[in-house]
Amino acid sequence: IMAMLSMLDTQTVASFVGEVLAVVWLEVMILSCAAMVFIAVPGVRIGSKYQRELKAKRTQEFDRSGTAPIGSAKRKVPEADLALSPILTALHNGSLEEALVLLEQLPGDKLHVALERTAPRFLLLAASSADLGNAAALISDFIGSIDPRMLELAVLEAQKRKNSWLCAQLDQLAGLLSIKKSQLTMSTRAKSYSGNVEEHANLAGAAALHPLAKQASSHVKTDDADVTKESSAALKKMQASCQAKDLQGAIAIFESLPHVNGRIGAQLLNSMVQVCIECGEWQMAKSYLLKVHAEGNNSSASFVASTTALVKGLHALGDNNAVEQLLQEFAEQGIQVSRPSYHTLLNSYAVASDRAAVWRLVSNMRRAGFAPDSVTCSILLKVVTSQVHTADLLKIMKLVGAMETEVDDVLLCSITEASLCTGQVDFIQEITARRTNGMTLKTPLYGSLIKTYGQAGMVESAWGIWCQMKTKNVQPTAITVGCMVEALVFNKETDWAWKLVQEILEDESQRHLVNSVTYSTLFKGFCTQPEKIMAVYKDMAARQIKCCTITYNTILNHFAQCRSMSRVPQILEDMKASIPRADPDIVTYSTIIRGFCLSGNLDRALGLLAEMQAVGKFLPDEKLYNIMLDGCAREQRLADALRLVDDMKKTGVAPNNCTLSTLVKLLGRCRMLSKAFAIVDELTSEFGIRPNIQVYTCMIQGCFHNRQPAKALSVFEQLLADGLRPDEKANVAMVRGHLQNGLIEKAAQFVRCAYQDEAAGVDSQCLGEVLTKLGVGSEAAVALQKEVEAGRKRQPQGASAMTRFSRKENNGVSRRMDTRRTFVKER
Repeated sequence: IMAMLSMLDTQTVASFVGEVLAVVWLEVMILSCAAMVFIAVPGVRIGSKYQRELKAKRTQEFDRSGTAPIGSAKRKVPEADLALSPILTALHNGSLEEALVLLEQLPGDKLHVALERTAPRFLLLAASSADLGNAAALISDFIGSIDPRMLELAVLEAQKRKNSWLCAQLDQLAGLLSIKKSQLTMSTRAKSYSGNVEEHANLAGAAALHPLAKQASSHVKTDDADVTKESSAALKKMQASCQAKDLQGAIAIFESLPHVNGRIGAQLLNSMVQVCIECGEWQMAKSYLLKVHAEGNNSSASFVASTTALVKGLHALGDNNAVEQLLQEFAEQGIQVSRPSYHTLLNSYAVASDRAAVWRLVSNMRRAGFAPDSVTCSILLKVVTSQVHTADLLKIMKLVGAMETEVDDVLLCSITEASLCTGQVDFIQEITARRTNGMTLKTPLYGSLIKTYGQAGMVESAWGIWCQMKTKNVQPTAITVGCMVEALVFNKETDWAWKLVQEILEDESQRHLVNSVTYSTLFKGFCTQPEKIMAVYKDMAARQIKCCTITYNTILNHFAQCRSMSRVPQILEDMKASIPRADPDIVTYSTIIRGFCLSGNLDRALGLLAEMQAVGKFLPDEKLYNIMLDGCAREQRLADALRLVDDMKKTGVAPNNCTLSTLVKLLGRCRMLSKAFAIVDELTSEFGIRPNIQVYTCMIQGCFHNRQPAKALSVFEQLLADGLRPDEKANVAMVRGHLQNGLIEKAAQFVRCAYQDEAAGVDSQCLGEVLTKLGVGSEAAVALQKEVEAGRKRQPQGASAMTRFSRKENNGVSRRMDTRRTFVKER
């Protein structure tokens, strides 16, 4: 019995061990199979749903804000990524044209990098468009040729999304844009059809898609290899003919081919059109398009791309009239063209300020079925550059009001600039009120609005924008702060600007927004107060804000204007001790010399000039010589002035009209009128200078100062003979000169001449002096007053300008008082 029990236990243990080993072996086999499947099957991702959603959310945050999250914190993206943020946002919102416009506005050094990073996204968005032809035209107009590598990335992304429809759209888009397809692109496209069918649909849908997958795979192997081999070879020959401008050879190749549909056919047609354009035969190119239109094949995207290529090529030749005629002919025959074709021509007319052509083309666009959109209105606003274009601005604003879409940021910037040029600032408030999101703008737009209101003298509106920006929790930038400070300084509110800067400096999170440019603006506001300039400068040094040479020159210039030259040595010592060192330049020397001349210390100015010439690092230019000559004229030091003129000739510095005016003024005061006329004749003949109205005015004043009214009259006649028109100062010089010489009747006669036709007239003080000499209330004075009033009525622009100026000055005082009260109340 014991032997039987022992044998039974051995058998049980062996059976148990066998079962355990079988289970372990089965699990090992299952894990091995799973590992093999994981390695062999592409596109499999292991991860929880939460991780995938978190990754997608972070990707969206990166696209929108330009900052990439790392863990729980965000790292700051370089400046190039921040420049791409508006473009990425437009792409995320599906606005292809807006993204392309923003891309075109990038500077040249950033455009290449932006294209490398965004071209695949542009292709994906264009392929997803309902109107593939229009999207292809937009890509072609704004970007041009596309690198095949960008197409590879776009196709790989579409395959990664398991979207075979998007792959097919990219394939068709590549044909419209003539993008060469690599082997990777072709294999990926075929794989998107054949390899992942079961993953895209249920079993029934997968069975239905199998024929399409087989067709796509066979297209890669059979169609591209057999059917399109001849057409592809012909396409390469036609492209070579295009480069060689061999029109007849291209025609022979094109006509020898049978009619080809699809992508290759579109490429052949586009190549034929390009050859015609390169050879200047745009009529022949148009005939090919009309032939396709007559056959009824004008609804495809390739046809729209061909018409766009023809319009673009013809526009490149610079014949805007031919482009407009072509667009009008296409519209009459019902041939579809893209909207950018009209925008390209419209932009050319706007840049050339051809307003009649601009509005004519807008009417043609409407007849062709293209209602003006934000891009159209932005281009139209380029023609608004001054107050005389207010009527154009009103018409454009009507178009903006009729738009079905919102006013985007680009259009708002254009409206802001145009409103400032015309003085119609109320349009800005009207447009911003139309935005559904209120005044939630980007920071640069807030800066533009603040700057616009500041230049228009509307300080209270600038304060309102600043406060609204803070209410919306929009973080200002250094540029926005600079715009606000400049708006206050421009309107003589420098004290409030200084207080605002101090408030920003007290906030640690915004302290970095104040830089040397901000302080330079404050220096400009305190230009007549050297004590405050010094106080601001000391505050700048205490906060360790670095000064550059330009900042130091700004401070020195204001000290020179204030005749406060005693503070200059300290600034020069600080320039030498600064890290990095701010070395004086030619502007520094010119500013200090000008300050010495204005303060009556000509000897120190001459000494500094000699020191600069001895060092030899900087050579004086004509501006510096003119400053020195002006100092000599102030102190009537003729010998020094003539020596400076000799130095100019020896060093090869050519004098200008400012030099002539200063010399004539000095010689006239020194009773050396003949010498003045001689030196003018000498310098004008030697350096080819044509005297301007200021030189003639100084010569007239010199003649009257030397009691030679007849010679002054001769100079005035020479002024007219040279084709110059006397300005107000020249007229005043003639009138007052005759008054000083007792020639009252001739003075009155010149006043009458000053108000004939479109003459500039005289100022009110000069007119009052003449009326006083004639006798207040006398018959001659009353008659002269009537003639002057009649002349002023013939010059409505001048009168209205003076009225606006005085009204602006009065309104500026009241606005500044209201601003102070409002600011104190808000605080």
